[in-house]
Order: sequence, then C-alpha cells, then structure tokens
Amino acid sequence: MVSLGRQMLGFALAIIGFLGTIIVCALPMWKVTAFIGANIVTAQVIWEGLWMNCVTQSTGQMQCKIYDSMLALPQDLQAARALVVVAIIIAALGVLMGIVGGKCTNFVEDQNAKAKVAIAAGIIFICAGVLILIPVCWSANTIIRDFYNPIMTNAQRRELGAALYIGWGTAALLILGGALLCSSCPQKDSPEYPVKYSGARSTATSRANTQREREREKTMTSMGMQMAGCALALLGWIGVIIVCGAPMWRVSAFIGSNIVTSQIIWEGIWMNCVVQSTGQMQCKVYDSMLALSTDLQAARALVVVSIITGIAGLLIAFTGGKCTNFIPEERAKARASVAAGVVLIISGFLCLVPVSWTASMIIRDFYSPMLVDAQKREIGASLYIGWGAGALLVLGGGLLCASCPPKEDKTPSGVTESANCPMALQELGISLSMIGVAGTILICTLPMWKVTAFIGTHLVVMQVFWEGLWMTCVSEYTGQLQCKLYDALLDLSPDLQAARGLICISLVLGCLGFLIFLLGARCTNCLSHPSVKARVVLSSGAIFCLASLTTVAAVSWTANSIISDFHNPRVPEALKRELGAAIYIGFVTSGLLFCGGAILCTSCPPQRARFPSNGYARGRPPPQDSYAIKNYV
Repeated sequence: MVSLGRQMLGFALAIIGFLGTIIVCALPMWKVTAFIGANIVTAQVIWEGLWMNCVTQSTGQMQCKIYDSMLALPQDLQAARALVVVAIIIAALGVLMGIVGGKCTNFVEDQNAKAKVAIAAGIIFICAGVLILIPVCWSANTIIRDFYNPIMTNAQRRELGAALYIGWGTAALLILGGALLCSSCPQKDSPEYPVKYSGARSTATSRANTQREREREKTMTSMGMQMAGCALALLGWIGVIIVCGAPMWRVSAFIGSNIVTSQIIWEGIWMNCVVQSTGQMQCKVYDSMLALSTDLQAARALVVVSIITGIAGLLIAFTGGKCTNFIPEERAKARASVAAGVVLIISGFLCLVPVSWTASMIIRDFYSPMLVDAQKREIGASLYIGWGAGALLVLGGGLLCASCPPKEDKTPSGVTESANCPMALQELGISLSMIGVAGTILICTLPMWKVTAFIGTHLVVMQVFWEGLWMTCVSEYTGQLQCKLYDALLDLSPDLQAARGLICISLVLGCLGFLIFLLGARCTNCLSHPSVKARVVLSSGAIFCLASLTTVAAVSWTANSIISDFHNPRVPEALKRELGAAIYIGFVTSGLLFCGGAILCTSCPPQRARFPSNGYARGRPPPQDSYAIKNYV
C-alpha cells in the first residue's frame, strides 16, 4: 500500500509538471518590460515568449505577433524552443510508461516488470524536468545579465516573466514526481511456507509450469515491443514521405529590409513555390537537377533511399512479427524482427543526414554577411518533420532490435537443418533478380541516358535531345519524336562504349544465373541431392551479384561523365546534359540484382546428420520373461 500511494503521488506530481511544461511553452511571458528609470511610466507593456511577442496597450488591448524569423532570435530563446518541445515529448512518453507500469493497471502482469517500468518512467520524468530547467535558467541568466549591463538602455531591459517562475515550479514537480516513482523498487520474492512440512510435490512439474509462465511473459513483452516499434516506424516512414513531397525545406526569411514582402518563397527538393500576398500559390518543378545546391541534390537521393529502405524494413518486420505466420520458427522470426529493426534504423539515419545537412547550410547562409536579406532563408517545416520522422524510425527500429530471439533447447544431433531454409527465401531471391534482369533490358533499350540540360540561356528550347546506348532521339516542341541509330561505335564517348559492353555482359549473366537457378531450385527435380542443389543455387546468386556489379559500373561511369561535363566551364550550355531516366532505373536495377543474389546466397547447403561420437551403443538387457525354460533330462 505504501508503494502504491508513493506511485500515485509521484505520477500525479509528474502529470501536473507535464501540464506546466505545456503552459510554459505556450505563454509569451518569458521576458517582460522593466519599469525602471524613465521607463517607469509607459503606455504599453511588451511580453516576449518562445513563439511570439505581445504588446499590451494602456487601454487594455493586446496584440500578438508570431516571430518572422527563428534564426534572428537570441540564442537562449532558440535553444529554449528545442529543449521545451523535447521536454514535452519526453514527459508524454513518461506518462504513457507510468500508466503501463502502474500497480493499478494490468498492462504488465509481472510485478517486478511493472516496478521496472515505473522506475523507467521516473527516470524519464527527471530527464524532462532537467530539460525544462536548463532553458528557464538560461533565459533568466540572460535577462539578469542584460538588466545590469550599463550599455543597455532602460527601454531595452527586461524583467523575469511569469513563464520562468512556472518553469521552475514545473521542473521541480517533474523531478520530485520522477524521484517518487524511482523509489518504488521491485518487490522481492521471499519463499513462504504455510506449514513446516508439506507433502511431496513433483519438482519437474513445478519447474515446467514456472518455465512456461516465464516464456509466456517474455513472449507478451516481446510482442508489445514489436507492435510499438512497428507503429513508430510506420509513422516515421509516413513522415519521410511527407518530407519528400513538401516543398517547405527553405522558407523566406523576414528580416531587415525583407520584413515586409508581397510574396513568400518555398524551396523543396523537387520544386519551388511562391505564395502571393493574395493567397495564390504557384509551384514549378526544377528545370535542372545538377544546377541545384549540393545539399538538395544529396537530399533527393538520400530521402528516396530512406523511403525504399523504410518500406523494406516494414515488410521484413511484418514477415517476422509474432502475430503473423509467414515464418513458422520462432528463432527465425526473431532474427527477421532484429533485421527489420536494423534496416529501419538505417532508414532513419538516411532521413536525418539530408535534413541536418540542409539545416546547416541554411544557418550558415543566414549568418553570412555576403548574402543580402532577400537571399537568406529560414528552416522550413519539412526539416522539423524530417527530424521527427528520423527519430521515430530510429526509435521504432531500436524497439524491434530489442526483441531478442528466445533461447531454445538443443535439438537432437541427428536432426538436419534443411527445413530451416524455406522455399520462400529462394522464391523471393529469384523474383527480385528477374525484376532486375527486366530492368537491365529496359535500360539497354531506353535512349534516355543523357538528356538536354535546361540552364542559363538554354532554359527555353524548341527541342530536347536524348542520348542512349544505341540511338539518339530529338523531341520537338510539337511532340514529334525522331530517333536515329549511331553511325559508328568508335565515335561514341568512352563511357557509352563501355556501357554497351557492360550492359550486354550483365544481360548474359542474368540469363545464365536464371538457368543455373532452375537446375538447383527446390521446386524442380533436375538434381536429386539437396546439398548439390543448394550449392547450385549459391552459384546462381553469385552470378546475379556479378551482374549487379557490371550494371552499376556502367551506370555510375556514365553518371560521373555527365556530372563532370555539367560543371566543366569549357563545355558550352548547349552541350551540357542531365542524368536521364535510364540512369536512375539502372541504379535501382543493380540494387535488385544484388539483393536477389544475396538472398539466394543465404540458402546454405543442409548439414549432414550427425551420429554419436562413440561407435558402440550400450546393450539393453532383455526382459526376464524372454528367457526360455531349459529342461534337463
């Protein structure tokens, strides 16, 4: 009862502190006008908060305005924004964990596990209290330092606002509530003996029941972690898609002479938009990808790869989930779940890298004295969504990785492991490989390896040039398309000459790998010995991986040639080219070939049956009734 009361008191204090954190975040009264000296009688009072400043007139009328520029704020308010928002998120997580680990709830059955969850919730509340205490103390220190600074005028000095006092009280409540929750230690199990002597009990039966209960609790906990991880990862993946599509990576900065403008400029990774003061918005897709800044070029690739990696991780997590039956063996399902967690963590970092890179470039340009105010940009909403999406993917992947495979009893030595390599693995590998072969055929025939670059004076043209491996095409503005085969192979550039040979070799290797796979596939009877069939499938997987390397070599060489010519000042604009659709399809194709080949290589040959090390087994005595009765005459 004492522990229950302590938990309820700590949880109530933490809830009040959580609500106080939200109030501190929203209130604009962090800094208030100081009534001193000549400023003791004034017609208006100025309040400054994290998100807006307000002016209260002597008539009682109050006007509030959201800050035009975040980067133009002082450092203490910029840091306070981030820390207070993180404190709110962490406190909300602590509230959820406090509910799950409460003694009056039934989310977790084991009392020790519930106590540990409550302790974890207490630690989270203490962290939230520290996170709210840091920005409040920092802002208070800045206010006091500026107040006693003789350089500052009386009109520029500020007082401590009500939000700071509420922040100190909020931090104290969160830390105190977290400490009370941490003081609820796990209950110690002490053996109880109802009588001095009891009847004999089966030790094996009691141990088996205890083992089954523990396994059931572990399974339920692991399933809950898997479901939470999948839910967080799914939200993060949806956030990455939003980040990819939203054009608000860079937003106009309202500073200096640019504080009043008739339009707002948004810049994304695919288009830029202009919002007029009338509310009308016009968007335009970028004419040239290579003319973009380096961070946006990298962001395109990394965000797309993050989306693809995220969906692969979600599919693997769904396959290895405890509530699905795609994989019958528990250890294999656990390994699939851990692999999905690793893939989702990689997807999260692939989202965090371009977002952080772009934010760093924006901040560097904002404080650069060589740029005018009209050229400076603010951090857009897409970057904040990207940080949240990346964090959700990393957190969801971490939860999936935390579900370790359960320990099992050792199987008999004579049992083979051929059943552990499912046929579905081979089917998945050959499906990805054949899609890659089809993509290789597509990029071999498509003429869109090099496309006309719309830059500079070449922005508006009457025709578009496409260059491929076998022909070149000209698309007129009327929609007419004319194609012509190359007259001489040796007149082509070295990258296209090499691409021809490498792509043809990749097609030959892909077809050869498919034929070899048919010989060793589990669904065919060309070979009878399972070990030989498995080795044949391994060789087909290696061939598909080799085909992937030849494809990516051809595509990468051509892409590098296009990029080097694009940034070469000696090449006129009319001769510069962009990366065509065939290049992007080639990268995806090589990835599919490599993944399919790697999956086929994971089908290991089955191990032979193992026999006991001693060559002779101990003879069993025959039953007594088997002896014959001998008659002696």
